[in-house]
Amino acid sequence: SGPIDIKGDIVSTIKDAATGYDVHELCYGEELKLNTADVTTVDKDNKPYANYTIHWYKDDQNGTPMTGMTVSPAAKAKELVVKNNNTGNTVEEHIYYVQTVDNFDPSATNCQNWDAVKVILHPKPAKPSITIPNFCANTTAPTVAAVQTQVGTNYTINWLDAAGLPAATTPDFSSIVAGSTETFYLSVTDATTGCVSDSASFTVTVD
Repeated sequence: SGPIDIKGDIVSTIKDAATGYDVHELCYGEELKLNTADVTTVDKDNKPYANYTIHWYKDDQNGTPMTGMTVSPAAKAKELVVKNNNTGNTVEEHIYYVQTVDNFDPSATNCQNWDAVKVILHPKPAKPSITIPNFCANTTAPTVAAVQTQVGTNYTINWLDAAGLPAATTPDFSSIVAGSTETFYLSVTDATTGCVSDSASFTVTVD
């Protein structure tokens, strides 16, 4: 068969330095659809030839093909959907291999072709936990800088309304009426991965 080439519905712009594989990074809940280009060639009579078995492997190309992901005879791989269900606190990395085997001579390794991609599954950033002490009217009010300090410098704050939509303005705690409490909503975006946390809320009270 001709060279097989994995195609993702998300275009990879990163290459793994050690292997040269395309790298795809997914945030929690995102998915990537992987397929291949058509590997149809021509036989000795110059007729289209597409009598291949095509396998997907996860992490070990010498292991067992992924269940339900082999097609034969075929000229394209079965679409593989990779979804990020990483509920842990650490990054997961997996390599997906695709292999074509010529059914005319399955044991001939020179008639086999491989390609692979690396998929990085980022965990969801921790939901922010914010505490703003009560303050008295006619004193200096805390600012959103105090919130940024609590979430950390590697995170961007996304201010939200009660419905979870982007807020129209950044909070101004000094505008809270004395003797009242207001609730504020936010999520954070990891500046390194671009992944977004679940939303959280906190209250600010003016005595």
